[in-house]
Amino acid sequence: MFDWLPFALFALACPLGMGLMMLLMWRSMRGGHKDSGHEATMNALPPRERLNRLEAEKRDLERQIAAEREAGRGVQSKQESLDSASSKLKER
Repeated sequence: MFDWLPFALFALACPLGMGLMMLLMWRSMRGGHKDSGHEATMNALPPRERLNRLEAEKRDLERQIAAEREAGRGVQSKQESLDSASSKLKER
């Protein structure tokens, strides 16, 4: 009597699953555009204080970038010394 039921469920599984995935993706994207707590706090500050905090944050990020670059140079110089030592060993 209901021999067609498994085929109907199978045929509907794909579109229903796709619709569910689209709904979940839409909800997650819609929720991602809200202000974070940091942005809300910064927007509530007076302009001068906000500028001071942003400048301090910029200085901190510049220090972090400089440290990362210096660490990268150290790794690069170690790599170069290992390469030269390796080439000297290959020459022997």
